[in-house]
Amino acid sequence: MKKLILLLSFLYSFSIISQETKNFDLIILVDEELATNISNIHLQVISQNDTINIGASYHPGNLSLPQKRFEQIMSDKTKTIVMSFNYFNSKSKNRLKHYSYRISYNKNWLKESFNILRIYNFDKRKYRKKYNPAFEYATFARELDFGWYSIIPLK
Repeated sequence: MKKLILLLSFLYSFSIISQETKNFDLIILVDEELATNISNIHLQVISQNDTINIGASYHPGNLSLPQKRFEQIMSDKTKTIVMSFNYFNSKSKNRLKHYSYRISYNKNWLKESFNILRIYNFDKRKYRKKYNPAFEYATFARELDFGWYSIIPLK
């Protein structure tokens, strides 16, 4: 009986470890600095019938998610993707500053060879002045770069 339990637990752990992942080259810059303190990153996928949340992992230069979830994102039923994550900046006058972001993302952008996401926080005057918030409640502006074209905010 012990051998059977050990065998089943081994097979179960092997199946979890062997899940295929899809990796994307994604660099996130916050206020012109490489974002290394990112946590709780996930993609909310809104389709015709339902909404699913997909947990992902990120380290500078790489976003990873399960291959099966990637296939769900790329399906024709997907209408909208929202990337959410938290960022902690420890360079703010000896205190930890927390930012939460929700960014609409197009599924076709994930097909590009790489993505560079630049975020500019409006709590810093130089970015508020440069990017002129489109809405009163806007707290940041974002730019996306794909190598051969970019999406930048309008003034």
